[in-house]
Amino acid sequence: MNDFISASIQENSVVFKSKDVAKFDSMWDKFWVEGAFMIRPSGNPLTKESWREMVTAKDISMESTELKSVDSVNLIAEGKVAVVTCTAHDKFSYKGTPNDDLAKFSGVLEKQADGAWKFVHLHRATGQSPPK
Repeated sequence: MNDFISASIQENSVVFKSKDVAKFDSMWDKFWVEGAFMIRPSGNPLTKESWREMVTAKDISMESTELKSVDSVNLIAEGKVAVVTCTAHDKFSYKGTPNDDLAKFSGVLEKQADGAWKFVHLHRATGQSPPK
């Protein structure tokens, strides 16, 4: 599970940096089920389409994303569903304003018929300043 979470965060960072729609769609297909969404700290949900718009927007510039820890993994539904929490360190700018966030995520993943895990839901909490 740790490898899956790490790979999904790193690939999302690559997509953010590239602003490439085809890379976004490939990342989505690899890590997300159709119909999944992410809840932003504002409470606004991001569907595949709205997340693609955000990731490829010129107003956002991603410097780096680093998985700091996978904090919990709880398997439920006879091992077919996982509820996870993790912490990531994101450095990005929005409309020129730098952000250096240590953010907590909670997510629900579903085991696919082929054994692969995919996100069904993800929630990003408001980022905190990393310790100095």
